[in-house]
Amino acid sequence: MTEDVRSLVIRSSAVNFVASFLLKGLVLVQTVAYARIFSPTELGQVSTVILVVSFATLFSRMGFDESIVRENRDPETVMNTALTISLVMGLSLFALLNLGAPFVARVFHRAELEAYTRLLSFFVFATPLGLPNALWVRRFRFDREKAASYSDLLVATGVTLGLHFGTSLGIWSLFVGRLAGFAANYATVWLLAAYRPRFAFDRSQAKALYRFGWPVVVIGLANYLMLQGDDVLVRYFWGDASLAYYLLAYSFPYYLREATDVLLGALLPSFSRLRDSKERLTSAFVESNKYITHAIAPIGFFLAAAARPIVLVVFGEKWAPAIEPMSLLALGFTIQVMWGYGWGMLCLAWGKTRYLMYVKLWIVFYLATVGILLIRAHGPMGGATYYVTQSILTVGVVRFWILKRELGSLAFLKDSWKPVVAGVLPGALLWLAGPSITTAPALLLAGLGYLAGYVLLTVALDPGIVRESKQILGTLVRRA
Repeated sequence: MTEDVRSLVIRSSAVNFVASFLLKGLVLVQTVAYARIFSPTELGQVSTVILVVSFATLFSRMGFDESIVRENRDPETVMNTALTISLVMGLSLFALLNLGAPFVARVFHRAELEAYTRLLSFFVFATPLGLPNALWVRRFRFDREKAASYSDLLVATGVTLGLHFGTSLGIWSLFVGRLAGFAANYATVWLLAAYRPRFAFDRSQAKALYRFGWPVVVIGLANYLMLQGDDVLVRYFWGDASLAYYLLAYSFPYYLREATDVLLGALLPSFSRLRDSKERLTSAFVESNKYITHAIAPIGFFLAAAARPIVLVVFGEKWAPAIEPMSLLALGFTIQVMWGYGWGMLCLAWGKTRYLMYVKLWIVFYLATVGILLIRAHGPMGGATYYVTQSILTVGVVRFWILKRELGSLAFLKDSWKPVVAGVLPGALLWLAGPSITTAPALLLAGLGYLAGYVLLTVALDPGIVRESKQILGTLVRRA
């Protein structure tokens, strides 16, 4: 990785990470508040509607944002064509979702879902409304890109709590709050936009968008089934409350994945700049994987070891069924992010989206065969077991084969055992102490003790990490 690109990646990733970390902190506060105010059944109904609407929205996500980021000549013109195409698709999906709302209610055996689905059907316009943010990503301005998400969260939470405590709307306060947050989100996007797209249609650009985008749609569908298909199965076989337990178990490990995605946010434009040099691209991938592993692995092992006190102390006894699934899901996510997680950004930079499509299809196949049997028999624990086994097979067999084929080696695995050892040893002690951690101060002290153990073991196993950390810190200080 060249020094200028390396510095740009480090600085922009730091800004992105801080902005996202603060956002996730607010999301956590919202999650805890909702979990203590609303019942698992109420939250499960909201989650069911979001699952349905999210599925419909997938058909308009043809990688338009990524196409704009990849465009080196005229991204604004590409955005104009993308706006026209995505708006037409959004209108079609809006109509279909409203027509299909009664079917949703019948499938999930709850009549109220028809009205809830129609209310949130406006979410299908997220793709055209969110296009201006792609330019901020392309310019490494992740602070601007994140502003809309802050607006969404703050408005949604404020409206929901205001309606809940100030009126007798009950569960409707959750749905109205989500819609208000959606409106605030995309109003902010267009208010801050560096460029506001207009309606236009260029046939050659449309063809290029289609060639790049149709595998992305398939990938998106596979991603939905991979990341949310298990949610649908848990809801279908086990009901609203079990879905709420499963999603709570999923939430903290999913923050781990999202934190990794934040760290990877600067890699697509960076890899795109380096894609003509295999040697430089490989070096950049190896280096980024090392730092991501050291940043994420300790969090994953901590969540797996401390699931019991986290659930009981933070959310309360009524959420106890989420404890064991959370431990397994945290391990699964840690496996996913530690070994070559940035491979997807490589594929996008190369334009080889079919690799992503094939891997996602394999995961869907595994869900449709092994996953459905595990979930039907064991509910949330079956879903967690499915995810761990799928992660091991996908990373250890499929992903490694692709990276070996394209990069020529698996050099990024060389030192990967070190953060595993550094995380597992203090994690085992934390797991043994789990039943005795019953208060928030005790949980905080346990977390600090785990962190100290991880840092000491990491430095002992890899002394060079101190020098590298100082270099990264120096880059950030110079930026400031």
